[in-house]
Formats: sequence, C-alpha cells, structure tokens
Amino acid sequence: MIIIVIVLLIIPFNTHAYLDPGTGSFIIQIIIATMAGFLFSTKIYWTKFKSKIQHFQNKFFKRNKDGER
Repeated sequence: MIIIVIVLLIIPFNTHAYLDPGTGSFIIQIIIATMAGFLFSTKIYWTKFKSKIQHFQNKFFKRNKDGER
C-alpha cells in the first residue's frame, strides 16, 4: 500500500488546474492563522493549568507567617 502511494506521488500526471497568484497567499494566510490559533488556545489552557497547580499548592502546602511548612 505504501509503495503504491509513493509511486503515485513520484510519477507526474498532467493536471488541468489553474492556481492564480492569490491562492498561494491564501494558503500562507491559512497556515499563519492556524499557528496563531494554536498558540492562543495553548496560552489560554496553559494559564488555566498553572492556576489550578498554584491553587493545589496553596491548598496542600499552606505556609505559616515565618514561611515554614
């Protein structure tokens, strides 16, 4: 199966499609938007994760006034 896919990717075929100059720009824009969305959602969930960890630490490792455990 893999060999068939590789052979089909290597052998050139005639395609009758037109890609205007805006298509490449659109593809680059999609890639950038996808990366930005991924980074933004990662930032949001990382902040929530850190908040829960800090809450856990504060709950189970309460410190007294001297800073001792």
